[in-house]
Amino acid sequence: MGDRFLIQQDAHQTITQESDGMAHVITNDLQGVMEFDVVKEKEDAYQIEVVFKNLKLKVNSSLQGDLLLVDALDFDKNDAQSKMFNSLLNIPVTILMSNRGEIQEVIGGDQLVTKMIEASGTEDPNEIEYLKNSLNNEFGSEALSESYEQLTFIYPAEAQKKGDLWENEFDGKLKAKNTWTLAGITKDSLHIQGSSKITMDINDENSSMKLEGSQNSTVNANTKSGFVSKMRVEGDAEGVALVGALGAKEIPTQIKST
Repeated sequence: MGDRFLIQQDAHQTITQESDGMAHVITNDLQGVMEFDVVKEKEDAYQIEVVFKNLKLKVNSSLQGDLLLVDALDFDKNDAQSKMFNSLLNIPVTILMSNRGEIQEVIGGDQLVTKMIEASGTEDPNEIEYLKNSLNNEFGSEALSESYEQLTFIYPAEAQKKGDLWENEFDGKLKAKNTWTLAGITKDSLHIQGSSKITMDINDENSSMKLEGSQNSTVNANTKSGFVSKMRVEGDAEGVALVGALGAKEIPTQIKST
């Protein structure tokens, strides 16, 4: 209890879709800075308060140019999008995490979504409903639980020694069956490697994607606290997308991410 961790997450994702002999490439870049405060310790779990300190997003289309540019700290009171993302900052969300890193519950994600909608300034009921559905997919309690768990749920139920393997699974829009290996251990650092089979099932109002692939992870963690000090995850998945405007046409799709 009382420990505080500052985490920076950098993500790069490339989505390539082939249709009628033409490739459409969508590039997503994200940088998030989050602060984790351990506020309560139980026998086999921790209560942690998490706040966003900054969030940067860039979405680019090879056909349409930049679709989204966000820097939550670069606040413009005349821009609805800027106000929405700035409203995320420094609002505490509570997570309950087992000592294996499994997220048991997230409390407060719905409050983030409500604040973002309020900050948008919109009063149109249809627009509010659209924003609510869209933002819940990224910042609702369930979405945050899935996101955080991929950063923390790496530990086995039983003690392991160097070279030992164990397995666990992530669920959600990204489902992963993971095999972890304790590759090395020193006084200060744990070195863990992971390989995963993944499936992605993503649906929104206008499109859906179903993909399968693999993911490789390298983790360095603090031996004393178990908290990740550095983690790199590389994934590659292929499948199809269905876009509402194109009817039932299946579009070959590949997603590469780091």
